[in-house]
Amino acid sequence: MQDNEQYRNTFKKQIKDWLTVVTSPRRSTQEWLIILVVRPDARTGGSRLFQIRAPILDKVKADFNVGKRDRCVELAWPVGQDDAAAWTDLIAKLKEGILTTFDAYVTARGEEIKRSESQRMLPGWNFCTFFILKVTWSYYAEI
Repeated sequence: MQDNEQYRNTFKKQIKDWLTVVTSPRRSTQEWLIILVVRPDARTGGSRLFQIRAPILDKVKADFNVGKRDRCVELAWPVGQDDAAAWTDLIAKLKEGILTTFDAYVTARGEEIKRSESQRMLPGWNFCTFFILKVTWSYYAEI
């Protein structure tokens, strides 16, 4: 019960504030991920986010997952041993976020090229800018 109150009163507001900064309009292509680190030796009464028990992850997912993408992941931190399986979900989510951001960037560049190409007959159109856009887009599209 104490974890629910602590989440509701403290951590939910902190996550909302952080999310407001991360999803600001000038960072439109930025991806984000909430990682809940669960340590078996952690006290539950502490004031750190990673010391909340795992069932709170369901509340975080319900409050902060947007659309169909799961942006919350739990990382079980084993004490005294290296467990590769504990990192699998986190690495998969990081990879998904990186690829999504990259795809959004390439798509935005493609739209910028189309817009620039459609304006080529207007006064002030700059071939150098168009050329640089086209070359960088071609490079990223091949990756």
